[in-house]
Amino acid sequence: MNEEELQIHLERGLENLRREFADKVPAEQVTRIGRDRFERLVENAKIVDFIPLLVYRQTREALLVAEPELEVRTRALESVRG
Repeated sequence: MNEEELQIHLERGLENLRREFADKVPAEQVTRIGRDRFERLVENAKIVDFIPLLVYRQTREALLVAEPELEVRTRALESVRG
């Protein structure tokens, strides 16, 4: 897999996550988490073919773990705004 294909697959996975978590997590946060995971994985990788899949899974897991906390923050902001 060349660099261009790697980026295409990475972006597809992140786009799917942005859609899945659209009502709970800002798109920028999904992208930031995904890019962070990508940088960590690709840093010393000799084989990169599965990195987009690993990024997708690790990012999704991080978002699911953070989801209850994000819901509490969202409710708190909504109550302050009235």
